[in-house]
Amino acid sequence: MRKLIYTLSLVGGLLSASTLHAQGIFSTAELSRSSRSISMGGITSVSGPNAFSVYENASAVAFSDKKLEAGAMYTPWAKQSTRDMSRDNLLIDAAAYYSLDEENKLLLGAGYFAPGGNDLFQMDPSGNFIGDRVKPKYLSVQAGYARRLSSAWGVSAVLDYAYWNPGITGTAHAIGIDLGVTYRLFWKPENGYLDIALKAAGWGVAIADEGDYKLPGLLAVGALWHKPFGENHRLNLEAEAGYRCMDESALRAAVGCEYSYRDFLFVRCGYSYTDLYSSLNSYGTVGAGVRVLSRVQLDFSYLLAKGESPFKDTYAIGFCKQPLPFL
Repeated sequence: MRKLIYTLSLVGGLLSASTLHAQGIFSTAELSRSSRSISMGGITSVSGPNAFSVYENASAVAFSDKKLEAGAMYTPWAKQSTRDMSRDNLLIDAAAYYSLDEENKLLLGAGYFAPGGNDLFQMDPSGNFIGDRVKPKYLSVQAGYARRLSSAWGVSAVLDYAYWNPGITGTAHAIGIDLGVTYRLFWKPENGYLDIALKAAGWGVAIADEGDYKLPGLLAVGALWHKPFGENHRLNLEAEAGYRCMDESALRAAVGCEYSYRDFLFVRCGYSYTDLYSSLNSYGTVGAGVRVLSRVQLDFSYLLAKGESPFKDTYAIGFCKQPLPFL
């Protein structure tokens, strides 16, 4: 009965159909945890500096000219997996970074995930209810540091702590580290720049009361081309390739595109591919963003998954607050 309750409580999974088992619960490094990233194919190894960089590649923040940026996101992740059930999956993330000076940045993040499904209750061997409704939950906290070594190089390290409680006996904790490097190749101001980034995430140890838990261990490389067109138009083209090293190994690739008008209106699209159950876990993405109230940006993303994919009809809503540059 315990195994049945545990399995059902994970319907929809934290990440994908491949993580509906004990070893995959700490695979949060594979999850896109910002609306912008989701709308651009789920790319996390490379991006411009943003409030959610602690979940992506924190070394991008080394190039930020902002003093502080903070944001939050909500999504019923893998929404199709809980179709016709009483509760959707619930994923909420909050994150921020703060610039100590031009070279040194601090990053923080906190996440909460509650698997959806139907209401479940603990029962004895005779089938009698012996407790309240099972409420599984997953909590995570991240703290990171990024440093700009020169005009071209940025590096980062993020310490991750995660806690998993299936709602019954058998909790688990994990501590891991994410490392990031970004190299920026500048052209003339009117020609933009090219970022090449490397990310190594999810390396650490899991401690469990029961079960066999492991961290995924991810390696990914990405590239971002930032191209301005005059004063009002900008284009970001991003691409990523990565490899999942532990549990079920898998290759992953993603591409994304973002057009912005006067840093006020943003339109995005992308595609995410993995060779692990590719027909279920590969999908297109679209999204948009708009700047309101001067420094508040609202973002929306939607996954174009097909058939029986757990990601079909999944969406995400996020916002971030940007203060004036401090330089």
